[in-house]
Amino acid sequence: RLVEERGIPCSLLPVESGFSRINVKIRAEEETALNGKGPEVTPAHLDRLWQQLETLAEGDFLVLSGSGPSGCAPSLYGDIAGKMHQRNIPCVVDATGKLLAGALSAHPFLVKPNGEELEDLLGRKLPDDKALIQGARELQERGARNVLISLGGDGALLVDETGKVHRHQAPKGTMVNTVGAGDSMVAGFLAGYLRNKDYGEALHWGICAGSATAFTMHLAEKEAIEQLVKGN
Repeated sequence: RLVEERGIPCSLLPVESGFSRINVKIRAEEETALNGKGPEVTPAHLDRLWQQLETLAEGDFLVLSGSGPSGCAPSLYGDIAGKMHQRNIPCVVDATGKLLAGALSAHPFLVKPNGEELEDLLGRKLPDDKALIQGARELQERGARNVLISLGGDGALLVDETGKVHRHQAPKGTMVNTVGAGDSMVAGFLAGYLRNKDYGEALHWGICAGSATAFTMHLAEKEAIEQLVKGN
């Protein structure tokens, strides 16, 4: 309903039984997340998803984000990204663990782990930018084209497909709510990239979009993002 109110086309794939996943975020001195379990997804549901993906065409981007639904193999994002790669449709994978690891060989356009998720994936600590850059390059060796590492209040780091490293500090502001900040960063990155196909500009828009959402109780409005872009 909310995206339709904003004029965004939306095509959902309803599941006949089970409950929609409901997540509760508790705001106190530290944030606590209580993430509900979603409905079971059957092979028939996945068939409908594959049919819907067939409507994508060259020039589209596909974002695969979040945890995999119950009942799906950890290869799901890799399988989808592989099919899209064959059709020249760039994929963004914003996931963790096996879902992310399994998608790397499909050459996703972008992967976006945060620092802790990258450490978990590689099985070691990455204490500074030098170590993070090395970790990003390892994901590229495994197939990722661009690796964007979100670092919360410390900004973000991008190793692009040409090998260039981009580092951007977070804009100044009061952190109110981190829910949706990572998703906003992905959206901002793609919006920035599609302007001029420039990775530095893409990172700038990504960090500003993510920060703008962190500075508000809800998803940031366009005007708030643009204000940060112009001011940083």
